[in-house]
Amino acid sequence: MPNTRKTGYQSRVTALLMLLIVSATAHASPQYFIVGNTQGGAAHCEYETIQSALDAALANGPDLDYVFVTNTAGYTNQALVVGNQSVLIEGGYDDCDLSSPGPAATVVGDYAHSVIDIQTGTSSGRSITLRHLDLSGGDAPFGGAVHILGSAYVLIEGVTMHDNKASYGGGISSAQATLAIGKDVGILNNTARRQGGGMYLQGGTVRIQNDRTTLSGNHVQYDAANLPSGLGGGIYATRFGTTPVDILIGAWQYQAGDPRPPISGFSIANNRADDKGGGIYLDGPSVSLIAQETSLTGNSAANSGGAVFMYNGSSLQMSRDFPGVPPAPQCANYLQCNVIRGNSVDSHSTYVAAGGAINVQVGSVRLIQTAVLQNSADSGSAISVGSIAGAPNPPNTIRLQGALISRNNCVHGSNFRPCSTIDLGSGADTRISYSTFADNSHASGSSPAEIYSFSSVGSSLTLLSSILQSSVPIVFQGGATSYQTDCVISSNSALTMGTRSQVGAPGFNNPANFDYRLRSKSLATDYCDDANTINDDFTDLVLNGRGFDDTQHGNLYGRFDVGAFESDHIFGGGYE
Repeated sequence: MPNTRKTGYQSRVTALLMLLIVSATAHASPQYFIVGNTQGGAAHCEYETIQSALDAALANGPDLDYVFVTNTAGYTNQALVVGNQSVLIEGGYDDCDLSSPGPAATVVGDYAHSVIDIQTGTSSGRSITLRHLDLSGGDAPFGGAVHILGSAYVLIEGVTMHDNKASYGGGISSAQATLAIGKDVGILNNTARRQGGGMYLQGGTVRIQNDRTTLSGNHVQYDAANLPSGLGGGIYATRFGTTPVDILIGAWQYQAGDPRPPISGFSIANNRADDKGGGIYLDGPSVSLIAQETSLTGNSAANSGGAVFMYNGSSLQMSRDFPGVPPAPQCANYLQCNVIRGNSVDSHSTYVAAGGAINVQVGSVRLIQTAVLQNSADSGSAISVGSIAGAPNPPNTIRLQGALISRNNCVHGSNFRPCSTIDLGSGADTRISYSTFADNSHASGSSPAEIYSFSSVGSSLTLLSSILQSSVPIVFQGGATSYQTDCVISSNSALTMGTRSQVGAPGFNNPANFDYRLRSKSLATDYCDDANTINDDFTDLVLNGRGFDDTQHGNLYGRFDVGAFESDHIFGGGYE
């Protein structure tokens, strides 16, 4: 990963060396332990191995100690153990004086253990920081690169974890800890034999900075002799006993007064699950993921949930806005972040594999200001729901607000399951507001539809202030589903029209380039009032406030545009 030394690097090193001299004479705490080549007059490199420095730090007592790993030596065949202690392990120095910044320290495992095993137990107040390290060559039951067990606070910054293996968590496994992933972290090309190709999260609190962080190319294998397996190519998250797991992806490292430059987002890309959940698998109640400016792209699964698979009461929320003070930084391009794009489920000729983007088997999904693009599956190319024994009625809750659902591909469907973009056939309480469906594709036959909603008592489908452009019927509806629409513009008359809804061409700006913003003369501009706006509605997909009154366009029912975008008339003629 890039070396991110700040401008105050030299002054910080000077201060550290002064403290080192003081500690050497007065045995003050904290202590500083420098690892590297101890030969040739390198006076400040006192430890030849990282483990000997960690052991000395542990013996020094519970206060925070510093272990600096220099590039003056090589570190292979490593199986490091961090005990019940507070310590910072930092690489990125080319000399023992810590005066020359260099690349991250390369630490290669012994291919039989975790590269770094953090075992703090239940002691409170322990703090571990890993910074500027390159970790590879681990192979363990839990956490190929890093294994964390205990109630410690663990911060990881500027660390690459790549080409490691484990049964659970090919890159990292964390149980019960508070885990903070900072900037410049890459979890790349790791493999798990059971669950969590990149990360295995079991209970505790997880915070991931959504700037210059990547989870990519990880793989979880399927083993019929060791089930469950093949779950969560990028992340697998579950409870630890009754301890919940709370995952927040956002700009948590930014404080009041910090600059607000555009961020790059957190990228979950090109991960593979040989069963379910190519990018993420959320397993069980009290498993919550809230993600801001996060992209899930190019992930795949063999059976369901190309990007995300959710099971037994878990919850997912994605948005661009992150309410609170200070305001969160955002990506410059809405198609760069908060997008679920190009994920897929393998097509099967003998059965239907569903949920190209998301498959939820009892849970809650809220996609706010989210683009869901070019995903594919046998059915439910964007979203599919399912149920399990003992589930509530309805088993799922789906909320789309300010979402763009476009160019997803339903591969074939079946005689009992229409080929659809959103498959609600197993039951859901669904509310779709201020969203745009456009140019999704469906295999012929099997009564294709944008939304399949033929389900059980208690299910509902509400379409509000949205645009649905499709060459197939909008809704295949029946059973005991409650159904209503208001302020909906549909491209065909197959939609059962509710109040203030009509058939017509919406007038997009440049759909060939995924620009589904509205021209000022669009039918959807200043179409509705704010009756369909609820307290948790945010700004539109490009962060415009709702209810801009376009003076070039007369109001129909009010000044609120329908669909994922609120027109600001700058692009009214179709040109930037």
